[in-house]
Amino acid sequence: MATMAEEVQRPRPLTADGYEKFLAVAAPLIWWTARTHRVTAHRRQVRGMVTGALLVAGFFTLPFGRLPGRWLFA
Repeated sequence: MATMAEEVQRPRPLTADGYEKFLAVAAPLIWWTARTHRVTAHRRQVRGMVTGALLVAGFFTLPFGRLPGRWLFA
């Protein structure tokens, strides 16, 4: 029988996965386009990042038997 300390899982160490790599490149690029007054490019990049973040959040909110997904698809 395992003790309670053995059952607790250790958190995964932070690694540079795809999202962190994307953010490390995209955030300075968005800042640079704003600083150089490239308004059209800045708007396009920010809208793309926000849209992607909302789609990813929605993907993990609705499925897997979670309450919002049950409400929507019931």
